[in-house]
This record gives sequence, C-alpha cells and structure tokens, in this order.
Amino acid sequence: MVTRASAEGLFQGSGGERLRGRAVLAASGMVATAHPLASAAGLAALQAGGNAMDAAIAASAVCNVVLPQMCGLGGDTFFLYHEAESGKVWGLNSSGPAPAAASREEFAARFGGLMPFTGPLSIGVPGAVDAYAVAAE
Repeated sequence: MVTRASAEGLFQGSGGERLRGRAVLAASGMVATAHPLASAAGLAALQAGGNAMDAAIAASAVCNVVLPQMCGLGGDTFFLYHEAESGKVWGLNSSGPAPAAASREEFAARFGGLMPFTGPLSIGVPGAVDAYAVAAE
C-alpha cells in the first residue's frame, strides 16, 4: 500500500527537489494521473512487477478515493489497450447497460423517444467494477 508518507519520496528528484508540475523522464515506465497519490499507486504496481494494465487499475482505484468528483466505482470506464506481444489494440466500453427490465418501447411511450435527464430512470447500471474485472484478466 502506498501512503502519503511513502508517496512523497516518489515525487522527488535525485537532488531532493519536488517534481510536481515539472517534466519527468523515465526509462522503463511512467504513470500520469490528476493526483500524485494515484500516480504513486500506479508506479508501485509497476515496481512490484505488474504491467501497464495493473498500474492503470491501481491508479484508477486510488482516483476513486482521492478524486471522487471526477471518477468512482458508480461510474463508467472506457479504455484502449495495446498488447505489445501481438500488436493488437483492445478497447472496452463499459458505459453500463440499462437495467434488464427496461425496454426501448417503454421509454419511447413515457418520454417521447428521449432519455430523461433526471430521476431514477435516467440512471444506467455502473460499468466501472466490471471493467476492472475484465481489465485484470
């Protein structure tokens, strides 16, 4: 686990200067997020032998806590993943389906063919948790 105290050392240059907001060069991997603790979690995943997807999942999980207004487990996830070994690019759209009991006909009859912007019928099933599970495979 990366704590604030242990993450502080990850954001210092060789002379002890703070690197936040500066250009950083890396030889074997890098993680960039909107919060230094999330970046530190991704970096820790790489340092523990994980791959880029492991780092992305770790960083995203920390973002759920430190940036709840920007992302969360109750949201959606989209990503592209380049598999270096095969050269293939994989994409995942985990935007969350409508509830199983919902039907296109019911929504059209109730809302004139438009999706409501507010209320309980405007909500999809969150897709982020399933995306993490798929990505971890």
